[in-house]
Amino acid sequence: MTALPITLLDVRSEEEVAESSVAGSINIPHSEIMNRMDEIPKDNEIAVFCRSGRRSAIIVEVLNKLGYDAHDIKSFEIAKRIYNKQKSTK
Repeated sequence: MTALPITLLDVRSEEEVAESSVAGSINIPHSEIMNRMDEIPKDNEIAVFCRSGRRSAIIVEVLNKLGYDAHDIKSFEIAKRIYNKQKSTK
């Protein structure tokens, strides 16, 4: 990962996000990504996560092929740690 601003992209379903979410993340369920690409900033590094890492790995591959700087951070728990670290450095 680089020094670009990081956008957290949550590719879990809306039902999963309703149970627990990471403040500041963008939720676009993996099945809706191609129809909502305009919501993903191209000038940021994109850290993608889901519950276990399966869906996020697929989306990272798609985003990188489309020219995004995307990385799979795999799980919801890791995403929460990244958010808390960003928040504490501001």
